[in-house]
Amino acid sequence: QQSEMDKNAFLTLLITQLRHQDPLNPKDNGEFMAQMAQFSSLEQMQNINGGLSDLAKAQEKTQAKLLGRLDGLQSSVEQLMHLIGSNQSYANSLHFSLLGKEAVVLQKDKTEITGKISAVKSQGGEIRYVINDVSYSLDQIVKVKAGD
Repeated sequence: QQSEMDKNAFLTLLITQLRHQDPLNPKDNGEFMAQMAQFSSLEQMQNINGGLSDLAKAQEKTQAKLLGRLDGLQSSVEQLMHLIGSNQSYANSLHFSLLGKEAVVLQKDKTEITGKISAVKSQGGEIRYVINDVSYSLDQIVKVKAGD
């Protein structure tokens, strides 16, 4: 507790000075006030230093908590990415399971055609189904029947 000793040492020095001054020739009030102002400044600096120290400790604790939460978030993101990858694989297997199945497609002119799904392809990020050599989106397929 070096700061406490400094404060106490200053007060001890000031009291000793006041005790040993010549009663017939006392210290100037201005000099006494200056010393009190120095003491007050010293005390305020020590209080500020303590406050900054407390703030730094609180910041370290907050930073440790945030790092812990970031680690947890990273783990959650990794699990989510794995789940998305699994779902994508499952979706792909579903798309390919339609190969060879008979499908009914509603064309843009509102007529229906029937044919076997001969291929599944990705076009512009969308899955397309090839029926009778024409590519259709899933929302155009109105019915899928079991193949041979």
